Amino acid sequence: MKKLIITIITLLLSINPAELSAQSLIHRLGKAIESEVKKEVKKKNTPPAKKQPQKKGEPKNSNIPFAPAEIQPQQFSGNPVPYDPAAPATGKHLGKEWVDLGLPSGIRWAAHNFDSARPENPGKYYAWGGSGVEAEYSRENSDCYGIPLDNISGELEYDAVRKRWGRGWRIPTASEFQELMEHCDREYIQQGKSFGIKLTSKVNGQSIFLPLTGYKDGWNEFGTDTEGLYWTATPYSDDYTSYSFHFTQTSGEIYYAQRHIGCCIRPVSDKIEEVKIITSGEVAGHDWIDLGLPSGTRWATTNIDAQDPSKPGKHYSWGETSPKSSYTESNSINYRKKVDDYSGDSKYDVAASKWGNGWRTPTRKEFSELVFFCDCKYVQQDGRWGMLFTSPKNGESIFLPATGHKEGSSIHEANGCGLYWTSSPGSDTGAHMYQFGGALGEMSTSDRSYGQAVRAVLEKANPLEVPASGQTDGHEWVDLGLPSGTKWATHNLGARYPEMNGEHFEWGETTDILDTKSPKNDLDNNPNASSIAGDPATDAATSKWGKGWRTPGKEEFQELIDHCQWEWVTLCGRSGYKVTSKTNGQWIFLPAAGTFTGALLYEWPSGTDTSGAYWTSTPVTGRTSYDSYNINFDHRDSGINISSGSRNNGFSIRPVTSGTAH
Repeated sequence: MKKLIITIITLLLSINPAELSAQSLIHRLGKAIESEVKKEVKKKNTPPAKKQPQKKGEPKNSNIPFAPAEIQPQQFSGNPVPYDPAAPATGKHLGKEWVDLGLPSGIRWAAHNFDSARPENPGKYYAWGGSGVEAEYSRENSDCYGIPLDNISGELEYDAVRKRWGRGWRIPTASEFQELMEHCDREYIQQGKSFGIKLTSKVNGQSIFLPLTGYKDGWNEFGTDTEGLYWTATPYSDDYTSYSFHFTQTSGEIYYAQRHIGCCIRPVSDKIEEVKIITSGEVAGHDWIDLGLPSGTRWATTNIDAQDPSKPGKHYSWGETSPKSSYTESNSINYRKKVDDYSGDSKYDVAASKWGNGWRTPTRKEFSELVFFCDCKYVQQDGRWGMLFTSPKNGESIFLPATGHKEGSSIHEANGCGLYWTSSPGSDTGAHMYQFGGALGEMSTSDRSYGQAVRAVLEKANPLEVPASGQTDGHEWVDLGLPSGTKWATHNLGARYPEMNGEHFEWGETTDILDTKSPKNDLDNNPNASSIAGDPATDAATSKWGKGWRTPGKEEFQELIDHCQWEWVTLCGRSGYKVTSKTNGQWIFLPAAGTFTGALLYEWPSGTDTSGAYWTSTPVTGRTSYDSYNINFDHRDSGINISSGSRNNGFSIRPVTSGTAH
C-alpha cells in the first residue's frame, strides 16, 4: 500500500496542467494501480529468496551482493553507425546534456549521473528496475527481485531514466557499457572533490567522468570512497540478478549484482538521424501526404502558421481562429459553451478559416487513426524534436514537431512536448487532443482555454462512388430490387462515403461507443428488450438521419443474404463485401470496419480491413438474454453469418429506408 500511495503521488506530480483531464487522469491512475497490483501479486507468489531453488547462474553465496560476470559475446551485438566528424560532440536532449564519444552504436552518454546536477556527483541509488529512492534496499521491498524480465532499457514501467528524463533517455544496456570500455581509454582521476574514472574516446577525444558511487544494501552504504557500481538494463541469467558496471582505481569490468541493492545510473540517449518529409501533393499552396490510412485522410506536412515541417506554428485555444497574447478561461470563447465537432466549420476551425479549400482540423477519430495505424518514433528534423509517423502500408511519413502549450502568457515544454487539438469536444470545458512528450504519446483531453498547435487534414482524394437510386432526408440509398422493397444506404452511419468505417454503436444506443459523456439507455441490462427499429430514442439510424431511416431487422439482413451475391473485394484501398443484387445488378459496399469488443483499450476498432459486424434491430428473445442479432464476417471469406452478440459490443450500422421522402 505504501508503494502504491507513493506511485500515485509521483504520477500526480509528474503530470503537466495540459493533461489534467478527468478521463486522462483516471486512465493513468488506473494503469499505475494495475501495475502495482501486478507487482505485488508476482512478489507474493514468489517464495522468499532463501527458500528459492538454486538456479543456473545464481550467486552461490546470497551474502555477496555482486561479483564478476562472464560476458556472452552473442548478447552484445549492434548495428555500427559511421562517426560523423562534422556532427556536434556535445548537446542537450530535453534539457539534459549528452556527449557523443563517436561509438559504433551511435549512442550518446549523459554528462552526469541520474539525479545529479554535476558530473562529479554520484546521484542517488536505485534498485534494478525500481522507480524511486528507498530508505532500505532489501529483497522484500525490491520491485523486480525474482520477477522474470527482459532488457528494461527504455521500458516506461521499469526504466526510471525513461520515466523521469523522458523519451529518448534510458538506462544503458550491458553491451553499451562494454562498448564504452572497448572504445575509450580509462584514467583514474580526481574531478572537483570526487574521485572516479575519466573515459576518453579513442575515436574523437571526447570524454565523460564516472564518479565513485559505492552501493547501498539494506540501510547501509558501502564503498563510497573506493568503487563505482552502475546499473545496466540487462538481466543476468536468472530472475534475481542483473548486469552492472563495477570499477575501482585499478579495474573496470561487467559484474552481476543482486537486483535489490541500490546502485547509481548513468543515462544514455540514442543518436537519432535527421528526417526529411517527401510530399504527395498540394492544395491551395499547402502540401499533403497520403499515408494509406483506412479513411484515406490526407495530412498536411506543416502546422498552421508554420513555414516548414519542423516549425511549431502558432497556438490556438480550442475552436478559435486567432492566436492571443494570453490564454485564460475568461478569454476563451468556447469555455463552458456547447459546441459540437466543428471540423470544416470556418467559424470555429482555424484550418478551414485560414487555408480553406477543404482543409480542416482533424477529428478525434482521425487523429486516433493516425496513431493506431502508423509507427511512431521520437526524432529530430532540422534540429527540432518531434514525433515521426510512418505508414507501414506505403512508407510515407509526417513529422509533428514539439510545440509546447500556452497557459496565460507563458509557454510550457516547447522543446520536448507536442500538444495538438482535434475538432472533437470532450466536456464543456475540455476537448480531445493528441499529445506526446517525455513519457507520453497518446490521445487525451485538455482544457479548452490552453493554446495548442493545429495540424490540418483533407478528405480522401477519390472516394468510392456507389450508384445511388435516390435519397431520403438527404442521405442516398440503393434499390437492390428486394422483395420487401427495402432500400439500403450507400454508406455506414457516421461515414461520409461508402468505404469509410463510420461510427460504432452499442445495441440500443444512439451515440458512438467512444462517447462517454452522453447518457446511455443501458439496454444491455434489459432481458425483455424489443425491436429498436424506428425508435429515435434507441435506434441510432433514426436518431441521426431522421424518421425515414432505421436499423435493419434480422429478416432484412437475411433477405440481403438470400437475394444478393456477396464478394470479398478491395475497393479504394478498403476491404469488405461487395453486395450485388441478383435481380437488377445494383450493389452496395459493406467495409470491414472492425469492432469494439470488451474493454476500450484503443480509440480505433480492432480488425479494420479484416473483419466487420453490423447490428440488426432485433434482440434475441425466447429466453432470458442480453444479446441481440448481428451480421458478421471476416477476410477468410468463410461465409456471412447472422449470430447473437453482447449488446455492449461496438458494431457498425448500415441504415435502411422504405425509399419515401420525409
